[in-house]
Amino acid sequence: MKCFGCDVEKDPNALEVYPYTEMGVSTPEPVASLFVLDCRGPNGADRVIVVCHGCFHRLANANIRPWCNTTCRGSTCADADMFITETSWQMLSPAVSFARLPPLDGSVDPAQRWDPTFYRPLP
Repeated sequence: MKCFGCDVEKDPNALEVYPYTEMGVSTPEPVASLFVLDCRGPNGADRVIVVCHGCFHRLANANIRPWCNTTCRGSTCADADMFITETSWQMLSPAVSFARLPPLDGSVDPAQRWDPTFYRPLP
């Protein structure tokens, strides 16, 4: 499966040690190789993105906290929402444009909600 951000091929069933330690994120134990985040667009057009560790790190380095969607200014964040905005997504110059991201809707089975293999870019 490919990362929607950089188009790198990843095995979604493989676990990897997250190689970055920004903002106190440290995972000595392996975690999923792809993360699922919500992407909030204008007028409630919410989408789903699937990103590799590298793209997640690029968002953090751009001062976007994917886990709370705030612009970092040296403050501590306790919000655990996993979303970014369309503007933040565009900062990556992503392989999959916002218009091609799969829509986020209430029909997704909760068991599949955070499973990256469930999502594919739109044609």
